[in-house]
Amino acid sequence: GFEAMCSQTVEVVDTNMPVLVCVGDKVVGSGSSWSFDVPGVSESGSSQELVYDDLSNDLGEGFTAGTQEVGDVVSLGGSARYLSRLTVAYWGSNDVQEGFVGTVSAQVRLYLNDGPVDPESQQATPGTLFYDSGPQGVVATNSGVLELDEFQVTAAVGLTNGLPESFTWTVQFSGLGANDEVGLRQYGPAVVGEGSGYWAQQQGEWVWQAGDLFGAQMEAASAGVTLSVVSTVTNAGCGLGYTAQRAWQASDSCGHQAVCTQTVEVVDEELPIWVSQPQTNEQVLAGQTVTLAVGVTSCSALSYQWYFDETNALAEGTEAMLVVSNAGPADAGLYAVIVSNAYGSVTSAPVSLSVVVPPELVSEPTNQVVTNGTMAQLSVVAIGTDPLSYQWYFEGTNALVEGTEATLVLSNTSPADAGSYQVVVTNAYGSVTSAVAALSIVSPPMITSQPESVTCIEGLTVALTVTATGDPPLTYQWQADCTTPIWGVTTTAFKLKEVTPADSGTYCVVVSNAFGRVVSQPAVVRVLVKPALLSLTQTSGAVSLSFSTVPNLLYSVSYSDTLNSPAWTPLPGGSALPGTGEPITVQDANPSPGQRFYQILVR
Repeated sequence: GFEAMCSQTVEVVDTNMPVLVCVGDKVVGSGSSWSFDVPGVSESGSSQELVYDDLSNDLGEGFTAGTQEVGDVVSLGGSARYLSRLTVAYWGSNDVQEGFVGTVSAQVRLYLNDGPVDPESQQATPGTLFYDSGPQGVVATNSGVLELDEFQVTAAVGLTNGLPESFTWTVQFSGLGANDEVGLRQYGPAVVGEGSGYWAQQQGEWVWQAGDLFGAQMEAASAGVTLSVVSTVTNAGCGLGYTAQRAWQASDSCGHQAVCTQTVEVVDEELPIWVSQPQTNEQVLAGQTVTLAVGVTSCSALSYQWYFDETNALAEGTEAMLVVSNAGPADAGLYAVIVSNAYGSVTSAPVSLSVVVPPELVSEPTNQVVTNGTMAQLSVVAIGTDPLSYQWYFEGTNALVEGTEATLVLSNTSPADAGSYQVVVTNAYGSVTSAVAALSIVSPPMITSQPESVTCIEGLTVALTVTATGDPPLTYQWQADCTTPIWGVTTTAFKLKEVTPADSGTYCVVVSNAFGRVVSQPAVVRVLVKPALLSLTQTSGAVSLSFSTVPNLLYSVSYSDTLNSPAWTPLPGGSALPGTGEPITVQDANPSPGQRFYQILVR
């Protein structure tokens, strides 16, 4: 009956390292926005499965969320709990344009259901926040999805453990501009896991909303890996360039670790930088040699192109130094150089090269014809050694005090300014006299007395007159309605004999000469026509008056119970009635029981 026992322990050790999907190195330009690319990470041998899926039963309806935080309470299916992908269905639009006005983003959060119990639904409200994606950009679309697959390094609140069996996920939009609208798409019951309604944040309180669920899908791994940033090293380069390297470390529950890095080379894409520019205002004697030079720094290869007078590329000007041999008058002018590298170019300040020579006129003053009272300008262009001095003369010998510049300006000219002008240009090496330019002063028509408006009785004679000045000959053309010329009416006076209502209207006169034309102010002619009383009847105590009218005249009816009364009373509703050419009927609803007299005034 003796017994003996022994035991053996076998420890199965996980020797698999976490799987890191490293990202490649990249090159970006200085000044551009960039970030490190987070590597993908998973536990070796772990499996992936859907633990929640509510993207199958689309109800074709959208929920407008605005900036309110809303989200579903969900219970997960399956056994995997290490979140690897989270997808949320949303929509966005703008009433007046195709895309958003604002920079719209969505922020996804996960909460434990450990908050205070809601008294109406008897459910625990969202409490402890255990994941916050931070702002994620979204675009305007009828049916869009926001997909998250990195939950640790880039998150505002990283996910450090597996998911609980039940929790609340929410979305909150921000950055909306004018007419921007966003929301979530609504779906029927989940096909994996279970949803039980949603919470809405209202004035700092969670409010339970039973009903349809929002579209979301969650995929999880059977084992989790923690990803962290180990180091970030930056090394200076040329100019604004530098190299940045970041290392990530993935750790699993067994303490195994894997490391990968990404190197980002930031290239200095700056334009060439000036160290020295050409010396300004070079002055040499004719026949001498001139050297112009620049100093430039750049992180990439440089090329040079010198220009003469801004647009003429010099075939020999492709180095940092430009040599002008045997300088002559044709070499005088502006010089500049454009220095280029792979990212653009810069242009030097222009340098003026002067060759000492007597003055020479490049352009002469020209004959001018100007209107009396306006400004006249006479000018020359001269080259030669600075300083150049100018003296303008009138009628050959009269030196003008104000004429000491290349341009002679005569303000508010008059006939006394008409005549011949020339200029003498002088420097230390000689002088030159320009050709003679003739200045002529002309006077366009000007109306000194405008035609006046007239109101008269039918059958009278109306006279409209105008007075004008200007260089003769002056011509006159009267117009009806200020648009239609009246045949044969081409003098300073226009008479309308035995006027009728057809003569009523607006009249203008156009005064012209060889140097311009001017239109008078409109003169309005109104012909008053005595109205005809068509009928005067009394029915049921009310009196009706009908009388003829003429278009564009105003009619007023007044009454008095005595014929010789000094004061007449306006009839209610019978004042300032516009004539149309058709009869007008007015009523006196309360006539005197004895007698009443009526009068019609036209104006």
